[in-house]
Amino acid sequence: MKKKRGMTLAETLITLTIIGVVISIVFPIIINNSNDSKYKTLLKKQYSALSQATIYAANKNDGTLKGIEGYHWPLLSKLLPALNTIETCGDWNAFQNGYYPGCDPINNDADNECPVGGVQPYSFKIPNGGCWKDSKFLLLNKQEFHFAWPDMAGAVLSDGSNILVSHVKHNQCQYQWDEFFNGTYNKPLVCGTILLDVNGNAEPNMVGKDIYGFWVLSDKLVPFGQNDNYINTCNTDSGGYGCAAEYLKN
Repeated sequence: MKKKRGMTLAETLITLTIIGVVISIVFPIIINNSNDSKYKTLLKKQYSALSQATIYAANKNDGTLKGIEGYHWPLLSKLLPALNTIETCGDWNAFQNGYYPGCDPINNDADNECPVGGVQPYSFKIPNGGCWKDSKFLLLNKQEFHFAWPDMAGAVLSDGSNILVSHVKHNQCQYQWDEFFNGTYNKPLVCGTILLDVNGNAEPNMVGKDIYGFWVLSDKLVPFGQNDNYINTCNTDSGGYGCAAEYLKN
């Protein structure tokens, strides 16, 4: 009867190397899938909270968000009573000398964008350093993008997520274009937009992963990717803007 032979040292090392290679390939995939699942869960939870806050704000404003004067802070202030927040920041009224950072020094009252006498263009300071820290933000196709977050009203929610609220100048909610992402809503009912980072300032800071956008209509919240030109953009060939609607419907 032949004696059973154990593995040699060389065979053991080869086996361990193969196992190591497999783990190095599979483990990041498992972690990535786990994170994706976590982000989607947070998206659904936080979208529910923001939707309820939008409905609350509309009901407290005679059933509609139309007619709210002023830029971003007035809209956020309507939402705050229905949200659990840690801090607020980025109120444009708190900018240096109270001037909106986009004021045109020549035509400073064009389209009613600037306060009367707004003569200090692009000069601002961010209360408390801002809710969204300077970081490298990416689209789902890995391209870098920049958005004008300092002139929006922001808040940190109690679960650590961040929101940025943009309130457009047309107080009758007839604005259709998201100037930060070049998106167009297909119906003239937009009062503003909300940008959500589900895990705050933590990475990956990527649209379609942990960053999502929503249209604020006159009486409800609609995710990017619904009734707009972001449909079918939740893929690595596109920016990922439409992932909000894609994940919420599944």
